[in-house]
Amino acid sequence: MNFYSVSSDFYHEIFPFNNTIGKFLAGYAEKSSRGILDIGCGTGNYSGFLSVYSNRLTGIDFNTHMLETAAKRFPGINFMKMDINSLSLPDKSFDLAFCIGNVIAYLKPEAMTDFFRKIKKLLTDEGIFIFQTVNRDKMPESGSYDFTPKLFSEGEGVFSRKYLFNKDGTIEFQTKLEMRGNEIYRGSEMIYLLKSSEYSDILEKSGLRLISHYGNYNKAPFDSGESAANIMVAGK
Repeated sequence: MNFYSVSSDFYHEIFPFNNTIGKFLAGYAEKSSRGILDIGCGTGNYSGFLSVYSNRLTGIDFNTHMLETAAKRFPGINFMKMDINSLSLPDKSFDLAFCIGNVIAYLKPEAMTDFFRKIKKLLTDEGIFIFQTVNRDKMPESGSYDFTPKLFSEGEGVFSRKYLFNKDGTIEFQTKLEMRGNEIYRGSEMIYLLKSSEYSDILEKSGLRLISHYGNYNKAPFDSGESAANIMVAGK
């Protein structure tokens, strides 16, 4: 089992609903007259929050355990198991599609253009696509990058993570879960985090246009050397 399967029952405690993110997304969702798509929905925090804006909200994730938890928490939402490498949903059916929380970093670079082109087909003519990653621009080219550990379950749990940068450009994403002082999970996965200019180039190749570029969910302008996040808002 991977980190997402092991943590599915308490993932929403490790990464609780963030009101600033919710308000950011709501600013686009409130203009929706059709569907909203949450790509990599996890346990459903933002699908649940945005469901008031559309009765056609769809959350997709590849992890069965995550989806089971999401369905229990928000029974009125259409949660589906789907790999982001093979999106299969009706054309022009979503006014808003969003992919946050570094989900897009699991796509290999060679699959990115095809993914963005599929997003373009899913969007209505005035549709908006939002995606967010950790800001790769400010990270080192080699070595490692440690994140601040996250406490959850009233301090009884600790989630630790770090990036190890490989010479071929891939990143080994190492994770560890501890509960009451006991290690319950340790593992790693390969991710493919790109620099902001590379995402911009791929957007253009796919036929999407960059509308706004932010460094956080308070809409601060993106600063490649300072911003913690890379948030791109795109349309047709």
